[in-house]
Amino acid sequence: MRKQLASGVEIRNASSDADYAAIVELQRQTWGERFADAVPPAILMISRKMGGVVAGAFDEAGRLLGFIYGLSGFRHGRRAHWSHMLAVTREAAASGWAASSRRSSASSCCRWASRRCTGPTTPWSPATRT
Repeated sequence: MRKQLASGVEIRNASSDADYAAIVELQRQTWGERFADAVPPAILMISRKMGGVVAGAFDEAGRLLGFIYGLSGFRHGRRAHWSHMLAVTREAAASGWAASSRRSSASSCCRWASRRCTGPTTPWSPATRT
């Protein structure tokens, strides 16, 4: 997945060690240093390789503005997708990336031919609170 927004923001799959490290850092910025459920780089990479959604929004300088993470698999014998995590930086909160990334996740889910997508219905990130 790769999409260029009119604002210059690029939404694309995470694919490098630097991408995964930036996602982990944004998890820490969002939920705090003591957040026990941070998803480490190795699991992000494996999830992506196994069909999950690990994507980020990057500014023109390549800085991560936000990410979305979800797992795809089977539940009760049917394909399913769990949209697990979404966070955006404070600076990007007003840009509309969250809504766009949810659409991208839904699109990826549909391409995988899943009829069951579950997870948080309202993404919330402490980093976006003022």
